[in-house]
Amino acid sequence: MKIVLSLFISLMVFVVTACGPIYQTKYSYQPPHSDMGRMCASQCLQSKSSCDQMCQMRKDNCFLHARQNALVQFEAYKAEQKAKSKPVEKTPASFENTAGCDQPCNCGFDFNMCYQTCGGVVTKYEVCTAFCDKKKG
Repeated sequence: MKIVLSLFISLMVFVVTACGPIYQTKYSYQPPHSDMGRMCASQCLQSKSSCDQMCQMRKDNCFLHARQNALVQFEAYKAEQKAKSKPVEKTPASFENTAGCDQPCNCGFDFNMCYQTCGGVVTKYEVCTAFCDKKKG
C-alpha cells in the first residue's frame, strides 16, 4: 500500500511540474474615500473576523467529534477482539474519520463584496508560488 501511495505522490508531483507555474490569487484593497465608507469597510472587516472565528470553531468541533467517535469505535473494537481472543492490532487513529472537517471558510468573498459596497476598491491579482521559471500559458 505504501508503494502505491508513493507512486501516486510521485505521479502527482510530475503532473504538477509538467503543467507549469502555480499561481495564487491575492487581493489589494483601496479604502473608500468617505469617512462613512471607511467606517462601513471597518464593519466588513469585523464581520470577516467573526466569520473566520466561527469557521475555525466549526473545524475544531468537527475534529474533536471525529476523535471522540474514533475512541468509542476503538473501545467497541477492543471488546470485540477480546471476546474473540484476538490481538488488538488497530489504534484509535484507525477509526478517525475527519473527512469534511477541513472545508474552506470562504469568508473572503463576502468581505470583498461588502468592502466594494462600502465604496472601496478590491483588485484581484495572481502571484506565482511554485515553478515560476516557466511561462504562464
